[in-house]
Parts: sequence; structure tokens; C-alpha cells
Amino acid sequence: YVNENRWQRIGEQYAEMDMLRANFSLDRFIYDRNPTPSNRMVYLVILSILVITFLTSFIAIRFYRLNQKLVIERKGSKEKEELLIILEERYRNLAEYAPFPILITSPDNGDILYMNQRASDKFEIDRKYAQSKHASVFYSNPNERDNLINIIDKQGFVNEGEVLLKTANGNTFLAHISSNIITFDNKPALFSAILDISVRLKLENDLKDANADKDRFFTIIAHDLRGPIGTLNSLVGALIDSKNIAPEQMDNILSVIKETSQNTFELLENLLMWAKAQKNEISYVPTTNNLFELIQSNLALFKPNIINKELEIINQCDMELQFIFDKEMISTVIRNLINNAIKYTNPSGQITINAFLQKGFLKFSIRDSGIGMDELKMKEIFDLASEKKSTPGTQGETGTGLGLILCVDFVKKHNGNLWVESKLGEGSSFQFSLPTV
Repeated sequence: YVNENRWQRIGEQYAEMDMLRANFSLDRFIYDRNPTPSNRMVYLVILSILVITFLTSFIAIRFYRLNQKLVIERKGSKEKEELLIILEERYRNLAEYAPFPILITSPDNGDILYMNQRASDKFEIDRKYAQSKHASVFYSNPNERDNLINIIDKQGFVNEGEVLLKTANGNTFLAHISSNIITFDNKPALFSAILDISVRLKLENDLKDANADKDRFFTIIAHDLRGPIGTLNSLVGALIDSKNIAPEQMDNILSVIKETSQNTFELLENLLMWAKAQKNEISYVPTTNNLFELIQSNLALFKPNIINKELEIINQCDMELQFIFDKEMISTVIRNLINNAIKYTNPSGQITINAFLQKGFLKFSIRDSGIGMDELKMKEIFDLASEKKSTPGTQGETGTGLGLILCVDFVKKHNGNLWVESKLGEGSSFQFSLPTV
């Protein structure tokens, strides 16, 4: 048994002697046989559990949100990657199957990074082999590429820059290049589309030549029709105005009228056929024909001229010789060549005609003993656009030069060639060859 008051009194005495602090407490000093239960630890444990649960939940929620964000970002990244793959596939397909050559090169060192099949064909080089080369190998003048790069550095692109390019085999062609900076394999690259304009330039030149031919065509009409029609007009006027004309004069006037009208008709016939040939309106119908008979039938048309000039005609063609060609076209060629030979052969001269087969080709020639021509004249007679004037015949016969142009066109229709050999004062030999159809 312990008396609490006694211990309280003892404590006060200690306190008076400053051996114990004042207002001391005897709590937990005297043993309590039946103490009152304390919930402090329980509260601390519960509080600790709540704090730990809160922290754990916070961290879990935080990780959950981060995980969801990562999932969303991963999904978005995957979609972007898939989209990039799709876009890259489309881009490569567009580049690969573009109807014109495409080059992708490094703007820094000029290495070829990619070329489509069109570019490979155009530059006559293997695609894999080309990727080890520098882009300047395709430029006739390598400095032109540097000029293009400088323009791109200033304005960001080049639109239809005109440059002379070359293939791996050294063939050159004029091209328009359009270039832009793109991203290729995550690096800046120079995308260049190439358009060969050589064909266009050729068409432009052909158009110029066609216009020149047209101008020459109109010149022929104006010059060569004006003279004969003027002559006919004068002669007919003389016949009408003159009442007393001697029979000899009448025969002479009528003879001139006949010759002039015949020449005019011949000119109009050639003009019509030439115009049809230019528009491809003359049908090409190859058939088997006898050369000897075709030559003889055309000689018959010029029998009065041959008799008038007392010419000797020698036809050395085999009477049985046959070949496949368009009868109307080749007949026109032979007729024009015979007409020219008669026109430029002196009276009592000789004309030799020959045709034979040689290694699958028909060889035709007509040689005269006429006035001949120099080198310059031989070049001019086959050029419609030249400023040449038709040389008068040995008896003043006139011509237009259009007949030979027509002959060249018709021979070319047969994939053949026509040429002339001549010396001034020694006659001429016109020849053509036709291949087997």
C-alpha cells in the first residue's frame, strides 16, 4: 500500500529545497494497479496507416496517369509512324512511277541519294551504281549545278532552269530542271524533276522549217503562176485584138499557148500532189509492178518533146523486171526525172534509163548528156526553203523545182533514198533505191 498524499508531501519538501521543480506531477510515479486504457497508439497506427494509404494511392494514381499518358503518346507516336510510313510509301511511289526523271541528291556534297527508273533510263546508268556518284557527272558543264545550288540558297527553289545534261554514255540533251529542298531519310535533300526539252525544240525547229517551206510554197505559186498566166493573157489578148494574123503567126501563138498551158497544168498538178503529201492524204498502196512497162508508159507522155529535140532514149531496164512499190508514187517520180532529163539535155543528146535488182534493193537511174550542175546547185535542188531559181532548159523550158521535192517525199515513203551525181557541162545522173517491202 502506498499513500499518495505522503509522497506528495515529500515531493513538496524536495521542491522547497530546490531539489525538485515546482508543480511537479506524480503521474506515472506511483504504480496504478488498474490503469485507464490509452488509445493514443491506436490513433497513431491508424493515422500512419491512413498516411501510408494516401501516399500509396497518390503514387498509384500518379503512375496510372503517367502510364495512360504514355499509352496515349505511344499510340499517337505509332499512328504518326504508321502515317509517316504510308506517306513515305506514297511519296516513293509517286517518285518511282513519275512520268519524268527524278533525282534526289545531297545539297552539301552532291551525292546521288535516289533516282527513279525514268532517270536511270534517261541517263543510261544503273540506279545502284549511280548512288555512288556525284550529281555533277550528269552536267555537261559541272558549274551549272553550282549555279542552281546558289539560286536555291537564295530563293529556296529553281523553276525550269535550262541546262545541258549528259548521259553516262556521253549523249547530251537540253533539259528543264525544277528543284526544291525536301527531307529525305531525316536529312535535307535536293529534289529535282527533269524534263527533256530536246523533242520540243526539235518540234519548234520543224515548225520553223515548215513555215519556211510554206513561204517557199507561196513564192512558187506567186512567181511561177504569174509568168505563164500573164503570157496566156497577152497571147489571148493579141488573138482577140488582131484581125489580120498570118497563118504562120497564128500557129506560133497557138503553139506557145499550148506549151504555156501545159507547163501551168504541170505546175498545178505538182503543187496539188505536194500539198496532199504534206497532209498525208496520199494513200500508200504497194503492189507488184513491171518497171520496164512503167518507164515506157511515162516516156510516151513526152514523145513530142523527145521528137522535137531529136533525143536518143535508151531503156536498159529488163523487160521482165518486177518489184513491189506504190505505182502512182513511183510513176510520178519516174515521170519527173524523165521530164528534167529531157529539159536539160541538148538537142540530139542521149538519155539512158536503167533499173535492176541488187541485194534486195531496186536501183533506178536516169543519166543525161545535158548541161549538168555544180556542187552548190546539187545541194539546192532538194531544198524547198532555199532561195534558188529554177534553171531554164536547153530550149528555154521553165520549171519550179517542186517536182524533185515531190520525188524525194515519195521515195522516202518507200524508205528509200534519192540522190544526184553531176558535173557542170557533162550531164547529170539522178538515182534512187527502194528496199524490199
